[in-house]
Amino acid sequence: MKTEFHTVTGTVTDHSINWPIPLSVVAGSLGIGIKDIGGVSWTRQEDDQLVELTVHFNSKKVGDS
Repeated sequence: MKTEFHTVTGTVTDHSINWPIPLSVVAGSLGIGIKDIGGVSWTRQEDDQLVELTVHFNSKKVGDS
């Protein structure tokens, strides 16, 4: 299995990252802004199946400016 972690700052438009789920979908499903997400980590099996997805929030309170 392979685990990847990517911060959201500066990588949202990085098309070289194979995000398992578009960040806009993650933020929209949680009812938050993309700026509230600090990073995303995920683990894939050798056959590319997603087995774990973790959303890491910024340390500030979600929704604060």
